[in-house]
Amino acid sequence: GMVERRGSPPPAAAAAERPGPGAGTPLAGSVDLLPIVPAISIARPRVERLLDGAAVHRVTVLAAGPGWGKTTAVARWLATTTMPNDVAAGWLTLTPDLDDVASFWDGVLRAINASGAVPADNALSSLSPRAGVTDEMLRLLHRGLSGIPGRVLLVLDDFHVIEDQEVLDAVAELIARHNALSVMLLSRVVPALPLHRLRLAGQLLEISTADLALDGDEVARFGRSVGLVLSDVEVAAVLQRTQGWPAGVRLAALHLSRMGPERDLATFGGTERSVAEYLLAEVLERNAPQDRDFLIRTSVCDPVSANLAESIAPGHHAQALLEGFEGRNEFVTALGADRVWFRYHPLLRELLAHNLRRDHPEAHCAAHRGAAVWHAQHHEPMAALAHASAAEDWPLFEKLFTTSAGPHLVGGQWAPLHRQLLGLPYGELAASPEAELCRAGLALLEGRPLALPEHLAEARAQIGRSAWPVDSATVALLELLEVAAAAARADVAAAAKACHAVIAAIDPADPFPAMLGYRSIAQMNLGSAHFWSGDVAQARQAFESALELEDVGDAALALMGVRAQLAFVDFLQLDLDGALGRARQTIDFAEARGWGRVMQTRPAHSALSGVQLLRGDPVGSAGALAGGLAATVGGTTPMGWTGLRIVEAQLAVSLGRPEAAQRAAAAALEMAGRWRPPPFAADELTAMQTDVALLVGGGEPAGPWPYPGTGPRTEAASRARLLLAGGETTGARELAAQVVDDGQVTMIADLVALVDSLLVLALAADAEGRALDASRALQRAIEVAQPHQLMRPFLVTGSARTPALLRRLAAGQAHPPAFLLDVLHRASTRQTEAPEPEPAPLVEPLTGRELAMLAELPTMKSNAEIAAEYFVSVNTVKAHLKGLYRKLDVDSRRAAVQRARDLHLLP
Repeated sequence: GMVERRGSPPPAAAAAERPGPGAGTPLAGSVDLLPIVPAISIARPRVERLLDGAAVHRVTVLAAGPGWGKTTAVARWLATTTMPNDVAAGWLTLTPDLDDVASFWDGVLRAINASGAVPADNALSSLSPRAGVTDEMLRLLHRGLSGIPGRVLLVLDDFHVIEDQEVLDAVAELIARHNALSVMLLSRVVPALPLHRLRLAGQLLEISTADLALDGDEVARFGRSVGLVLSDVEVAAVLQRTQGWPAGVRLAALHLSRMGPERDLATFGGTERSVAEYLLAEVLERNAPQDRDFLIRTSVCDPVSANLAESIAPGHHAQALLEGFEGRNEFVTALGADRVWFRYHPLLRELLAHNLRRDHPEAHCAAHRGAAVWHAQHHEPMAALAHASAAEDWPLFEKLFTTSAGPHLVGGQWAPLHRQLLGLPYGELAASPEAELCRAGLALLEGRPLALPEHLAEARAQIGRSAWPVDSATVALLELLEVAAAAARADVAAAAKACHAVIAAIDPADPFPAMLGYRSIAQMNLGSAHFWSGDVAQARQAFESALELEDVGDAALALMGVRAQLAFVDFLQLDLDGALGRARQTIDFAEARGWGRVMQTRPAHSALSGVQLLRGDPVGSAGALAGGLAATVGGTTPMGWTGLRIVEAQLAVSLGRPEAAQRAAAAALEMAGRWRPPPFAADELTAMQTDVALLVGGGEPAGPWPYPGTGPRTEAASRARLLLAGGETTGARELAAQVVDDGQVTMIADLVALVDSLLVLALAADAEGRALDASRALQRAIEVAQPHQLMRPFLVTGSARTPALLRRLAAGQAHPPAFLLDVLHRASTRQTEAPEPEPAPLVEPLTGRELAMLAELPTMKSNAEIAAEYFVSVNTVKAHLKGLYRKLDVDSRRAAVQRARDLHLLP
């Protein structure tokens, strides 16, 4: 729903418009796109011999300023060298939008997968950090990296853009943990990483400007590559002026080649400043005015395609121009063999962009506006917002937020979207509904849903005061944010109303980029609203409609949540096998991506635990329940938490543990008091209270009973069970008969009520001496329960007479069904087993990491071995174990294992 803000990578765009998955914008990072080596570049055996050491060193650092040929040298080396058979190379060009830990890991995973080194069965092939970088995700990531056969050389270009300390720590950990991974860092400055130990161990290869500087032979060969034969004097002059700086040498050769026979370097300076001046004079001024204008305007993008360039500087033959610049060696490089995308040399691009901003501020803003509109139209909303921000065009930013970026409030790009929204000068914004929606979006991303109503009310007031009609995108996003506000206060009716308003606001005749994303999110939330209002059939229809839109937007995490809710719908609608299969598939899908503990998996855990409980598997039910209680990444909601506590109480009843049952039931009732549970939840609450009251023998159930909204079947069956326990067989029989005669069963609560009522009839008849009626009622209970393998009512409903009645029924049949014999065995075992002392229930659920640590305790692994398994420090393991022992109320590993087994948290 709208309160869930993490998701999966965006869908790939057409190959003709983007250089790779998630690449081709200033924000998304370029994966597996080695620059095409310029035709005039020369072989540099001296540098290439140095680079040959990269595959055997843990870290290689090329730290040098712009123009020192770092990228070209490494690209040429990778294109021409013969790598060992067991070494694969992945390339990631870092961009500012990868400067958060989730985006960084996403880029690294894409680069490593693109290298071809990852087997299909390796965790890295499906892992996604877009739901957040959790302990679980990091464990799978490091385990996957450790499982790659051979070695991987990971090139991280433009590493200087990384400033976030968490990302720097992630790189340091990546380097420290994986001997089979070599990392090459191309940076303008020495990376702020702890590399001293690698330097002392001889595992750090450092290549500096002194290594990258051209020598006399290379200067001469470079001259020949451009058709220029340089004398020894000229070579010496070039070296003296440029100090071997490759960009300076390149421009010096260009300068000399254009001078004719009277070649003179007197007017050429080799410093970065003088080269900048020369770039203006030679690269720009020697081009036609319209071509010069094209270069200057398109410098706001890195990289740039012809299509994008036309939106910034219309009226040019962009593809021909870009290929011409590349062919004339004018500091333009193609990315990829298809030459769709191009990158200007950093010196050139930065110079052009600086001059454009300084000398032509209006054109600078216009260029960024053109780029913003293009990126929005091509479903790159983060890049669109970045360009609008660079233009300081806040009305455009607000419009792009509503028309393009809104779906990412609940998707995988929430971190870059948060940065963009955080950068708005809110005090300077003109009053508008879109400005208020930006404020509301920021509040949502920062986990402040209670701030939404104020902003949304002001947005509505702005709409009311506007003299112009408001576009449908603004209305759609406003209503989606209303869904989030309603969900935060568990107002199901308001959420459903807002979802319908979203759908009504979208006009296919007036499309906008985020239109399908808004509709998809609304459909998902509408399904949730129907579900929590009790209209399960409508919820299924809405959820299934949402799944049909699976390829729309950044929504894999939300769609996984839809499947989890459908598993619970299956459970409620009596498809227990379907619920079991869908729940397990959803949980497996989540765990493969590192999403096993996100809140969206909670309905799947609830369905799995509920089915296993009803089928007489308390151990399996307890494990699934623990997983659901640990699924807290992204927050909790009263609705989902109520359901888990109900299952927890019912599980305690099945295990004969009154203290735990009472505590869980009280927690469920307290949570239910925070919202208005739908009829199916009210049925479960009433049945839970009845179960607990019968277990503790305290007469009337605690709390409001029957719970408001409970259906007549569940209420009658529950009253019948209580009357039977009190010896009032006549009243019990009359209520049970009403349930049995009540018609077709379509929901799980009705099925359980029917089987309970048939058991009440059987036990009442037995108490009244009507053996034949008792057998008939019991036989029908078996027939009703058998198709669903519904075991639990026979184990918790009734009295000590139930096993005897089951034996008599089985004895009267020549070939009793297997289900009857299984029920008989379990009921008899339950009766004959000596009751065990009840273990004290957990006061606080275990976290996902604590559950994982608990699973390791029965092994003989030391803390150091567990730390190695989980890719954490021994101190981290000790900290997790300390928290685990505190929650279990034990002081040793052995005691923790025994207590966990008593609680069915371990087999």
